[in-house]
Amino acid sequence: MDNIVIVVVQCFEELLVHQRNKNPEFYGLGAGGKIEKNESSKLAAIRKLEEELGIVSDVEPLFNFINSKSHPYTVYVYRTPDYTKKIKFTPCREFKLACWISVPEMDKLVSEGKLLSDTRTTYERIRREFI
Repeated sequence: MDNIVIVVVQCFEELLVHQRNKNPEFYGLGAGGKIEKNESSKLAAIRKLEEELGIVSDVEPLFNFINSKSHPYTVYVYRTPDYTKKIKFTPCREFKLACWISVPEMDKLVSEGKLLSDTRTTYERIRREFI
C-alpha cells in the first residue's frame, strides 16, 4: 500500500469526521488518502483537504507513524490551523457523512471500535498530546 496522509480539522474540542461510502461502518478524521508519486506529504494533505471537503487551507505537520499491518506504510498526520468557529465544508461524493463531533463522542466511537485503524492511532495520539 502507498503512504497516506490524514488531515485533522479541529474547532476547539470538536473534530471533523467522515464515513466513506465504501466503508460506512467506520469513521475517519477530516480528510486523507494516498500520496501520489512525486508528491510531498504536505502537498497531498492540502490536495486531499480541498478534494474531499472543499477546504482551501495551509496545513502543519503533527507527526507520522508506521502502520504495521501485513504491508507496512507511513501515515503522515497534518492539521489545519485551529479554527475559532466551525468552518463550512462541502463533502465529496466518496463520503456518506461528514460532520463535527465532540471529543466525548469521538471517545465513544473509539470504545465501540468504529474508527479506521489509522484514524484510531491518530486520534489516540492527538487526544494525549493536543487536546
